[in-house]
Parts: sequence; C-alpha cells; structure tokens
Amino acid sequence: MDAENGPRSRHRHHSRRWVGILVLALIVPLALHAKKETFSGATSVTVVEIPVQVVDKQGQPIRGLTADDFVVKDGKTKREIVSFEVYDRDEPAPEASLPTAARRHFLFLFDLTFSEPTAIIRSREAAVDMLEHLHPSDLVSVATYSRVKGPQLLMAFTPDRRQAELAILSLGSPELVERGGDPLQIILANVARQGAGQVGFGQVESGTNSLGESTSERQEQSGRGDLAAEADAYIKLIGARADGAARRNQAQDVEIFADSLAELASIMGAINGRKHVIFLSEGFDGELLRGNETTSVESRLAVEQGRHEDVSSDELFGSGSLLNRLEGMVEEFRRADCVVHSIDIASLREVTAGGARHEGLTMMSKSTGGELLRNFTDLGQAMDKVLKRTTVTYVLTIQPDGLKADGKYRKLKVSLKEKQKGVKIVARRGYFSPGRKETNPMADRLRTASQLLTGRAGGQLRLSVLAVPFQAEGAAASVPILIEVDGPDLLAVTGGSKDVPTEFFIYAIDAEGRAVDHFSSVMTFDRKKTEVTLQAGGVKFFGDMRLLPGTYEIRVLVRNPRTGASG
Repeated sequence: MDAENGPRSRHRHHSRRWVGILVLALIVPLALHAKKETFSGATSVTVVEIPVQVVDKQGQPIRGLTADDFVVKDGKTKREIVSFEVYDRDEPAPEASLPTAARRHFLFLFDLTFSEPTAIIRSREAAVDMLEHLHPSDLVSVATYSRVKGPQLLMAFTPDRRQAELAILSLGSPELVERGGDPLQIILANVARQGAGQVGFGQVESGTNSLGESTSERQEQSGRGDLAAEADAYIKLIGARADGAARRNQAQDVEIFADSLAELASIMGAINGRKHVIFLSEGFDGELLRGNETTSVESRLAVEQGRHEDVSSDELFGSGSLLNRLEGMVEEFRRADCVVHSIDIASLREVTAGGARHEGLTMMSKSTGGELLRNFTDLGQAMDKVLKRTTVTYVLTIQPDGLKADGKYRKLKVSLKEKQKGVKIVARRGYFSPGRKETNPMADRLRTASQLLTGRAGGQLRLSVLAVPFQAEGAAASVPILIEVDGPDLLAVTGGSKDVPTEFFIYAIDAEGRAVDHFSSVMTFDRKKTEVTLQAGGVKFFGDMRLLPGTYEIRVLVRNPRTGASG
C-alpha cells in the first residue's frame, strides 16, 4: 500500500466511524448455536507464565537450557514447570506464534523534568533510530514524565513502527499528537497545535545560585572590620538559605517523580510479559540521597554559629524518606515485571553529567535487572546492548493450586539447579493471586490493546465476522464489516449485573503490522428488557473501513468492560 496515502484515507474515514447497528438479531449462524456442556460445579485454574533471560559475564544469552535446568519457587513452595518454551529471535519464526509472555515490550519514557530541552530534542531523533534495531515481534509504547502532568501515555504498545515514530517525533514540539478517536491509543492521527505550556520542559535549579556566588565575591573583597564581617556573614546566610530552599524544592520534585513512576509501574503490571522501560533522562542530584558534609553550606554555618536547631540532617546524611520513596517505586517496577534501562542523554548535548547525577538512575536500573547506559552518542549502540541480552527468552509456566482469591502479591524466585559463576538471571519476580481489583482506566486500556494486537482467536464470547471489500471511487476500497455475537454468551459473562455492557473494537492491520484504520463503539443492554431476545439470538454490529489495495488482517475484539470477558 502507499503509506503516504494511508493517513488521508484514515482521516476521511474517521468522520463515518460506524454507519449502523442492528442490535438484537433473532437469526444467528448455526455456529453460534453449538451445544454447550454444563457442569454442576466450577473450578478456577491459575496459570502463571514466567519469562526468563539468562546471560553470561559478557551479557551474551545462554542457549540450550531445558526445563530440568530451572527451579521455580512460589514463596517457599517449589513449583512444577508444567510447560516450557524457548524463543530465540536469531532464529526465523512466525510472529503470530509468539505468545504475549515471550514478546519484548519496550516503553520509551522521556523525562521532561530533570533533562535539558536540548537533550530531549536530540533524544527524539536518537530514539527513532533505535526503533530500527528492534525485532519485528517487539512491541513499542511511548510515554513522558513531567512534574506538572505526571506520566502521560502517548501511545499503547504496538508493533507499528510508523505510529511509534510519529509519537516520538511529536514529543516536545509546539505541535503535539492529537488522538484520532482511537480509544486504545494504537493509532495516532494528525499533528495538531496545542496551547502554550503543554510540555513541561525545564530543569530544576540546583543548589548553587547567583546570590551564593555574589557572597563569595564579596568575601574576597571584604575588610577585616567587625561590621564588614557581620555583613558578610549575614549575606552568606541569606545565600545559604536560598540554596537550601532550592535543594528542598528539588527533593520535592524527586518525591513527586518517585510516586508518579510507581503509579506508572503499577499500570504496566496489567500487561503480560516482560516490559523494558527505556528511561531517557539526565538524572537528578544524588546528594539528595546520600548527603554531603563538605558542600552543605547552610548546615555548616549553623554548626559554626552554634545554631544546632538549624542543622539539616537531610543535607548532611541524605533523605531517608526520599530513599524509601524511590525504593517503593523500584519495588513496583519489579512487581510489574519491568526492567529499567536508564540512558544518560546528557551526552547527546555533548555534556557528561557528574557521577552524582547518575546515582538515582543506577539505582532504578540495577535494582530491576537493567543497567545504566551512558556516554553513548549513538543510542542505537545502547539499544543493541539491551537487545543482545534479551535475544533468548525461556517461558516457564507453573500452575499454582489452592490459591485464595485475595488478590495478594506472591513472590517468585527462578534459579538454575547448577549454579554457574557470573551467570545472571532476569525473571519475573512475582504475580497477583486471583481477585485483584484493577480500577485504573489506563491499565485497562493497555491490557485491551495488548489483547487485541497480540492475542489469538477464542475467548468466552463466540463471534462471527464477515468483511467484504467493494471497489469505490478513488484508490481506497470500501470494506463493510458485520460482527455477530452470541447472545447467551453475553448474558453468561455479566457477573450477575442488571445490564450488559459491551465494547466493540475493530482494527485493520496491514502486511507490515501497521494499524491503518479502525472503528469502535460501546453499548449497554438493559438485561430486564432484552434478556429473552438475547437468549433467542445474538447481537449484530455493522461498520465499514476505507482501505488501499493490499493484504490486511481484520482484528475484532468484543468484551465486557466490567468483567473483562472477551472474544
């Protein structure tokens, strides 16, 4: 297909979205009336897939391992590995054969608060270059963090590199991406101008300020008179207090950062499989965590003048509460099976930040199984290093029994029976038992998008889909699509509620894995008024697309948003 004409066909179609719905159908295909088996009791089976990467000292993946080489502990209980699969991206394999747990999910997270605008602008181009290094089966998402807006998801996980490039290049410019009515944020539409101040660029000022520098200059020029000495001491105290205020502001920014990213990590937990967070940042002042006795001007002055009540222990020894917040954030990333790879983007503006700026980034990376990548002028090289380590994925499946439906987090530990020196294992660290309540709409949106893009046919709802292309004026063809859903299935997955909420998502995916058009809708049936009709028939939903000549896969997802049941 002609990629340049694709966006025009999408925009022309968006005004139509869907042209009509035949809601309650009394006639349905025989396939929807297949006899259902009934059981007197109910059972719940929990299956946990554990993606694992094993690398040697040089970061090279270790191949040839089998299920017998691994030990999986669920808390203190050793679990049997009921299924074992190996996925090597250096070997040709159909993309469709990869389960979600084996796919690599890359979240490009741009830090707009602790990074200079110049570095962010250059990192956009570098990140686009990094996309070329990914495997076709890899999924990409783009997000930003700013102090004002917190984490913002620009695009859900998708195999579409064109959409990912659009999301990245729109970052930080006066023209930002405006959604094209896609509820799952898989397809981005045109680039539209936003109001001023939409992007929170800017770097928090560090401790040194002009008032402090003026104080130093005055000290050199001052005489030895008592009056002059008192004046100098007073000016120095004012400068030190200004420095302390700037330090406290930065500490507050880091606290907000830690809490916001903990929330983002929790949302990432909704996606099955390993998530690699590519965190592009210049970092923040590490002295906030460990303190610095030699540069804490205000605290040193307070000690010299006997004002012990004004001594800042956080400045001298670091903030324990701030460290706890960051550790809590890291724990959320681990629980969500996220590996953070921090990339220092200061080198992109030909500046290498001091080691103190890297301490927080190093903590985030090493504590989650990732690493800090710095001094790279070519981020493609940095990405190659990450990709090399994750080329081979072992997927171990366990089936815990007797779990309480309490929604609690259960820790996992994966090890090798035969320990090898220098070998590093990166594996899923835990899972939530059944019964966990997820109320975050962003998490639900990500989970639904992932299910549609990487899921396979099947589910609790049986569907029939008919798509027929018709030649139309111009290059694009009109493609009406009819979807029929089994009514009894819809009633069976409501969880006893009085209504039947139903979501329809329909996407066209071209031969290169790009989402080129879509339509969707949400409807709710009153159970009392429609139950008899739904039991006798089904629901028909009708819409159409405009597609250029080519080969496409039409993906349809119908789900109950309240219970998560789908087909």
